[in-house]
Amino acid sequence: MNAKKISISKSQAGEVKVLAEYRTTQLPSPGPAIGDRIIDDLRQMTFLEEDKGKTILALGIREGSIDLKVKAKRDEEGEKVTLKFTE
Repeated sequence: MNAKKISISKSQAGEVKVLAEYRTTQLPSPGPAIGDRIIDDLRQMTFLEEDKGKTILALGIREGSIDLKVKAKRDEEGEKVTLKFTE
């Protein structure tokens, strides 16, 4: 995967979008129910409960690990969580 950043956003109307920075193409939406779950779970795992915040999430995978920069933002337009892959 060559993505540097993946964003999952949800509008006030409930529309969910998934975007990857390495291309200008929108990825398929997981739908409102799964999108809500992804955003809620990421906020809970990173303790980002404020309207705006960022942190590092260390994710262990088999014998290795990866650090993800997680940014969360909530405003009158909706909610957005962005994952950025560190180099």
